[in-house]
Amino acid sequence: MSAGRLCRAIRRLAGKNNPAAIGIVTGMAGPGRYRVRVGGTEYEVPAVGGAFAQTGQSVAVLINTETGQPIGMLGAVRP
Repeated sequence: MSAGRLCRAIRRLAGKNNPAAIGIVTGMAGPGRYRVRVGGTEYEVPAVGGAFAQTGQSVAVLINTETGQPIGMLGAVRP
C-alpha cells in the first residue's frame, strides 16, 4: 500500500476507536525511538520493523485502543 493510500485509510477511521493515527516527528529520542506529536501531545515512540522518518514528516502511529497511547511508529506517510 502506498504512503498516500495508508494516510487516507487512517484518516477515514478517525473517531472509531482507531488503532492508528497520523503524527508529526518532532525529533529523535534515541536509537530506533522517535518523538512524535499526536493530537497535540508529544510521545516517545519506538519504530516498528525498521521504520524510519525525518523530523517534520507525517508518520503512521499504532495506538493502543485501551489506553489511547501510541505504541509504535510505522513510518512516513504523505498527508
